[in-house]
Amino acid sequence: MQVLKNIFETTSFQTKLCVMLKHFFSILVFTGLITATATAQVQQVRENPAGISTRLQFEIDKTKDPALGYVPQSRLVEAYRVRSERIKNNTASSLFSWTERGPNSDAVGASNGNTRPGNGKTSGRVRAIWEDLGDATGKTVWIGGIDGGLWKTNDITANPATWTPINDFFGNLAIGSICQDPTDVNTMYFGTGEKAINADAVRGAGIWMSTDHGVNWSVMPGTSGFWNVSKVLCDASGNLYVACNSISNTAGLQRYTKSTGTWTNITPSGLDPRVPDMVLSSTGRLHVSCGYYNTATASAGYRYTDNPASVTAAGWTSPATTFPTQYNVALACNGNTLYALPSTSAFEVTTIYKSTNGGANWAATGTTPAFTSGQAWYCMAVAIDPANANNVIVGSLDCYKTTNGGTSWSKISEWVGTTGQYVHADQQIITWRSNNQVLVGCDGGVHYSANGGTNFSDRNQGLRIKQFYSVAIHPTSTNYFLAGAQDNGVHQLNNAGLGASVEVTGGDGAFVHIDQDQGQFQWGSYVYNQYRRSTNSGSSWTSVNFSSSAGQFINPTDYDDVNNIMYASGNANTFVRWSNPQSGSTFTAVTMSGLSSGKVTAVKVSPYTNHTVFFGGGGSGITPSLIKATSANATPAFTSIIGTGMTTASARISCIELGTNEQNIIVVYSNYGVNNVWVTTNGGTSWTTIDGNLPDMPVRWAMFYPGDNTRAILATETGIWQTSLINGASTVWDPESGFPNVRTDMLQYRASDGLLAAATHGRGVFTTIIGAAPSCGTVSGLSSSAVTASSATVSWAALSGALNYDVDYKLNASSTWTNAATATTSLSAALSGLAENSLYDFRVRANCTGATGAYAQAQFTTLASTCTEPSGLTASAITATGATVSWTAVSGALNYTVDYKLNSSFTWINAAAATTNLSVNLSGLTAGSLYDYRVRTNCNGLNSIYSQAQFTTTTASCDAPSGLTSGSVTASSATVSWTAVSGAANYDVDYKLNSSGTWTNAATGTTGLSVNLGSLTASSLYDWRVRANCTAVGLSSSYAQAQFTTAAAPTCPGPYDVSTNGTSGGAATIPFNTDIKGLISPANDNDYYRFVITTGGTATITLSTLPFDYDIRLYSSNGTSQLAISQNSGTANETITRTYTEGTYFVRVYGFNGANSATSCYTLRVQLGTATVQEPEVITSADVKVKLFPNPATDRMTLYMVGDNSRKELKLYDLSGKLIYSQPVNDMFTTFDLHKLVKGVYLVKVSGPDGKVLHSERIVKN
Repeated sequence: MQVLKNIFETTSFQTKLCVMLKHFFSILVFTGLITATATAQVQQVRENPAGISTRLQFEIDKTKDPALGYVPQSRLVEAYRVRSERIKNNTASSLFSWTERGPNSDAVGASNGNTRPGNGKTSGRVRAIWEDLGDATGKTVWIGGIDGGLWKTNDITANPATWTPINDFFGNLAIGSICQDPTDVNTMYFGTGEKAINADAVRGAGIWMSTDHGVNWSVMPGTSGFWNVSKVLCDASGNLYVACNSISNTAGLQRYTKSTGTWTNITPSGLDPRVPDMVLSSTGRLHVSCGYYNTATASAGYRYTDNPASVTAAGWTSPATTFPTQYNVALACNGNTLYALPSTSAFEVTTIYKSTNGGANWAATGTTPAFTSGQAWYCMAVAIDPANANNVIVGSLDCYKTTNGGTSWSKISEWVGTTGQYVHADQQIITWRSNNQVLVGCDGGVHYSANGGTNFSDRNQGLRIKQFYSVAIHPTSTNYFLAGAQDNGVHQLNNAGLGASVEVTGGDGAFVHIDQDQGQFQWGSYVYNQYRRSTNSGSSWTSVNFSSSAGQFINPTDYDDVNNIMYASGNANTFVRWSNPQSGSTFTAVTMSGLSSGKVTAVKVSPYTNHTVFFGGGGSGITPSLIKATSANATPAFTSIIGTGMTTASARISCIELGTNEQNIIVVYSNYGVNNVWVTTNGGTSWTTIDGNLPDMPVRWAMFYPGDNTRAILATETGIWQTSLINGASTVWDPESGFPNVRTDMLQYRASDGLLAAATHGRGVFTTIIGAAPSCGTVSGLSSSAVTASSATVSWAALSGALNYDVDYKLNASSTWTNAATATTSLSAALSGLAENSLYDFRVRANCTGATGAYAQAQFTTLASTCTEPSGLTASAITATGATVSWTAVSGALNYTVDYKLNSSFTWINAAAATTNLSVNLSGLTAGSLYDYRVRTNCNGLNSIYSQAQFTTTTASCDAPSGLTSGSVTASSATVSWTAVSGAANYDVDYKLNSSGTWTNAATGTTGLSVNLGSLTASSLYDWRVRANCTAVGLSSSYAQAQFTTAAAPTCPGPYDVSTNGTSGGAATIPFNTDIKGLISPANDNDYYRFVITTGGTATITLSTLPFDYDIRLYSSNGTSQLAISQNSGTANETITRTYTEGTYFVRVYGFNGANSATSCYTLRVQLGTATVQEPEVITSADVKVKLFPNPATDRMTLYMVGDNSRKELKLYDLSGKLIYSQPVNDMFTTFDLHKLVKGVYLVKVSGPDGKVLHSERIVKN
């Protein structure tokens, strides 16, 4: 033990121990872009945070067990075991001889916007890096690739490094972290699963262990419940620590005690069991962070212990000061110096924290670079120089370095561009070795620096872990392929064996296609419906984007090589048809039936029937569907052909392939927990599941053996499997032992040489020749007969072995073929509807068993014919200014020429030069005039003589409008309308009071059939009139006239609800013991009212007739000091009863929570009890008579007063007591003007020469 202790205290071993503590993320990535445009260059693209999580969810939905709702990774381990046992026991062997195509290196293509500084290379996605403790030189390094397996190099300093795959299968397990027992370097461990942001993420398959220095591996017993492992590490005694980061599992932090072989949950008490990172210092102190993505503050935290081998859940130490731990944290240590990268809720690291006393206290560093780009939940890493704790490198999008402990940072890498040090984006792990060498693991592979990050060079050559979704084979160029890779674009491979590729487009590479009879046309794709096109055999590429959201994340497509149409998945219940993919950007989203509100998940163009396409559907919460669409190029007809037992909810069809005809179809599902493989021999009338002895695992692609409907080949999660006899439930499947044990996404076949290509998701592209392809000869003896001006019969000689024939034809000048017969067993085909005197091409090919022959082509020319003049000339729809002339169709006519003229004229006017219609509309004619017109037939190279006829236009007139109606009549407005007049260009509308002799214009030259009238007088009879203007004939009609009566003026609200009462300063003074009507409108309206108590006592305020929940408040004379409130619920009355002192008071009426009504009034009443008010003194006598009239009034009012001949004065006040104006009263009748006043209630007072009030009266101004 003393020897071991001495080793631990050495600087080099402390460094190695810190290195072995780095955690390794394991999450799948993707992203989205643009809509229906074509661009001349492929733009630079990179996954974004939303794309990463969308990509993860896409893969989960594709593979999860519908019954469980998550991906049961343990079944993949069982499938691995079954495959290994069959190969080991020689019950399975490789039927084919496979060639690895790689790539083992790559370069950036000329059209790729994702340029790389220094022409760097990429490999695949690396989450785990481990420096082997058994190599004293420190050169031996292990890496774990997501979907790429476990790899090793014996010299990481060499460029290129030599990489050796340990086990391809491990790539299916999402390796996140590797460590090694320092007491026995032959013992190694790695953890699996993805750092979880959702409950159904890929959980992994526990902890794997090797006791022979990484040669053989097996699952550690008792670890199947350790989901979503973020970190594994060993202490000085060889005890193992496992950090789990699952949202749906409480495994938390586990300790494996080496001496007893037992597991103990040591998650710190009270903290979230999601553990994104932990590190073990050379001092022996274990540091752990709990909390991820959205953990509650109370259960997130950082803890440490000096006794990790014996600590219990309750034995951890809390720091005096700490850092946020709710969302994600990356840690690094060097003795007692630690750095922490905590994520914010926006998944940015805005503050880097540092501790210099072993984690007891933490403080922010001087500055923090902007390096996470919103992806701190997914990718961030930190490493410390083991020789100087002030030197630190952090990474996420790019790498930054500090040499002064975080006071300042400088950028040391670039993920795109042409200058700087290239390190691929999305850094997941950084290790800093004792010899100043830095390794960075990222979504593009491994990058190496020999001088602490000053210079970087990649170590990706030979690291063959590209994750391909698709592959396409060139029809004639033997070794030319396209393949779409996750996070690493579309690759062009053109080597006889293992070699380099060119990344022709960047970002994520999805489905790819090469036209099989015009190989210069090639397509790649980005996520959803975003495409990349080359028209020059892959030399240059452009973008053609339809949608960045329609369809699947990795969108299934298929290309019709004969008709040059691309078909793809679209939104729910639609497919997308790209009708001109070779040259244009015409996309159509076609609605389809039978998809159960889901999206298309698989597409197959039939090679046997023109424009027939098969679509598969399904996915999370969706019932699977299988649909055959005919006439898919135009208006499709849809037929469901899915079978009984194939409709497990949430299952997903991943591939549809045809055998030797449309009767033989194979369909596969990509989920766990379902019957994965189905076949039909009758076009879908009935189906049989043929899973047989196949393990429960996703099947992503399938195909029949060429020319043989009884044999099949599958692309699965554990490589290629095949059967030599399809036999229902007794079907025997064997794994291809010569093919990597790795997830395989697609198979493609080239019939000309029997080449089969497989796209793997972690080991690149593999090919094999699966036997001599069935052949089919070329038809001979092509001839034509019975050729007329519009028809012909083409024929050919029988071909030995042919089952049937396909026949197409076209005009020699056209590039588009028209199908004349598909799968005909006849030796001739009749063509009709041809153009006369024209050169035609026709072609014929034979269909044999499992193969199709090349086209044989010939020509013929149709005959010329006579050209007959039109007959049946007629004129109809004749008006004063127009007419329609028509004629009978002529056989063989291409089009027609039509002229016309006044009978008195000698000059013809052309109406149509080459119309294909049988009628023409003439306009701009003169009323009451005789016209000649003539029609000529235009044939192919010939024209007929003219046929001629006449017609006479009608006399000009302009009718008066009819159907006069009025509607929407209110007290102040109305809408008048009428029926359209034939020939009218527009209309004039007037109106007036019936009692008036003057018309008011409402509209001149309106083209509408109605006019709105406003500012009308209530309860009044109105006349209105309308006339038509027929400008074409220069006439206007007589007026048509009608009447309507406006509604009475509304009585609600009352005169005291004035426009100024939104505040106490504009409140009207209201009378006592009187109902006051008002409206609360709009929302948040307030109505204030004023009243004055002259003698103290009681009074009651009541608010009733409420349309909604209104409340009242009582204020003192300042209008702001609240004295009382009533706020009952709903429409219950509100009441305030209290004893008042002498003074002025305000009542406020308002709606609770914005309640209001523009139509229903409330009633407010101030009822006096013992309180009294004093009205102004009024001097009256029996001899004095006073009258104000009219009351209410609109413009003026008259005071009539007799019995007092003294000089008097009239004063007008508003209800707040403000004097509006005054004037003397000398005569019996005194008239005063009201027209400038706003509507409302006012007070008129008449006083004598001594100032005493002789008369006081409220008036209403309307």
